[in-house]
Amino acid sequence: MSAQLNSLLGDQSYAVYASITSNINTIGLFSPIAYFRTLQRQPEPILNLRGESLSRSTIELVWQPPSKPNGPISHYLIYYAPMEDRLPV
Repeated sequence: MSAQLNSLLGDQSYAVYASITSNINTIGLFSPIAYFRTLQRQPEPILNLRGESLSRSTIELVWQPPSKPNGPISHYLIYYAPMEDRLPV
């Protein structure tokens, strides 16, 4: 027999135990408590990304970490590209 527990958070510890009921609505004895940890998974996006110009060629980026990192964050990757100076027609 088996059961799946869904919607668990990544990289979290959980405790679980089980019992059975009969068709006369009595609850049986409880199993021993089992402990497990879920695997890491992709973190949620960073929050409140802001940039401030420090000079003509330097911008400082500031952000808050994700509300659900789903595991330890080892580093952040920053991607950027120049934008056209003209508005779209």
